Amino acid sequence: MTRIPKGLRWSCRSCAKCCIGQQFGPVEQQTIRGLEQANIASLWAPAAAGPWFYERLGPDGRAHAFLAQVDGGRCVFLRDDGLCAVHALLGPQAKPGFCREFPYNLMEDPDGLVAVIRPDCGGFFESFADGEVLTDDDVAHVEALPRVIPRQRWAPSRVEVLPGHHVEVETWLAWEPAIQRCVSAAREPGLLVAELRAELARRCDADLPEPVRQVEVAASRAMFAALHAVLSRVLSSDGGAPHQVAFTRARFAQLEAGIQVVGDSLPLLHPQSEAFVALNLRSFLLSKQFAAWGSVADGVGCFLLGVRLAQLTAGASTPEAFAAAWTPWHRFTSIGMITQLLRRAGPALRDLFLHTGAVDVAQ
Repeated sequence: MTRIPKGLRWSCRSCAKCCIGQQFGPVEQQTIRGLEQANIASLWAPAAAGPWFYERLGPDGRAHAFLAQVDGGRCVFLRDDGLCAVHALLGPQAKPGFCREFPYNLMEDPDGLVAVIRPDCGGFFESFADGEVLTDDDVAHVEALPRVIPRQRWAPSRVEVLPGHHVEVETWLAWEPAIQRCVSAAREPGLLVAELRAELARRCDADLPEPVRQVEVAASRAMFAALHAVLSRVLSSDGGAPHQVAFTRARFAQLEAGIQVVGDSLPLLHPQSEAFVALNLRSFLLSKQFAAWGSVADGVGCFLLGVRLAQLTAGASTPEAFAAAWTPWHRFTSIGMITQLLRRAGPALRDLFLHTGAVDVAQ
């Protein structure tokens, strides 16, 4: 059985953000051979200008092929119009499987397959309200695509839901429909998380502290400052491609702005932004992304930290400004050193989860 978050829509807007500044691979060997047999270098000048792929260690520790980056981190096959040269010259079937899969994220758990849209897709916010509804046929097509790295499977022995409260996997899966309904409505993100917290506390029969706004502020400030300090050290060292340095500087400036305003009243979000956050939280929970942080509480705390940073730095200007501030958070938190820092910061993430909801929202 395939599970898809309620209301999930997406359509590619050809923004090309997935083709710039990313790591383009691993690429399956049959795709590399197919492009070589088609003599892609004779069809596409940038591929002839230098090696269009290289080998490096992949996530599994083995050597794999990756597509080359040119001109500020662009994929070697990205055209000036934002479209793919391989797609245009040879058809979509000639593209690497990871390109054809993006931005779908499929994972398996004991109840079957879960399908969501990756939150780092630059066009997700543009299409989540009026894009194509994700269907079982879409998922089946993605599932059949070739992959170098096996698809993620979630099957822990137990699930840590709240601090000190663990449940069996079967219990968590049985709770999922109610948990998804709990976060289905668009509302202020802190209140949305507070409703989720209350539902989990009821199901775990847990006594949780009353939320204190000052604790949430202190935890947010501590996390922003820790991340800011790490990026300060990174930027003070020489090295890194220009596009990587630019991305780091942008995150550094965003964190610096967040530190300056974190104690102020939270800007009131546009209803469209609230709906987008709610959809992403449903996806986050259903696809078990919280597992990367160790527990549901810590994972949702990390999710909320990104929302708060975007909320504080983008303000209530436009939904587009909020999305532009929120989307890079997911690429940022996938960087190894950032992931490790956040995992070590479990107590602060937990405080965010436990104390949000006592918000001071600017009217």
